[in-house]
Amino acid sequence: MKHVQILEHGGPEVMQVAETDEPQATKGKVRVRVEACSLNYSDIMIREGTYIDEMRLPYTLGREFCGVIDQVGEGADGLPVG
Repeated sequence: MKHVQILEHGGPEVMQVAETDEPQATKGKVRVRVEACSLNYSDIMIREGTYIDEMRLPYTLGREFCGVIDQVGEGADGLPVG
């Protein structure tokens, strides 16, 4: 799976596309097949290191997204696939 991450704070040049293993839905959680995502102002502040909460690096950007639930973990009741 591809994602945009930062390893350090800075300008747009610190963003990089990286590969990671496909995540699995764990207990009480769902996995969403992302169909669209965006970088919002909080992502920019996280990238710059000015966000109100300090995020542990490396950090995957893209806090806003939409998609379809494609996997449901144990105990994630009421959230069907699809």
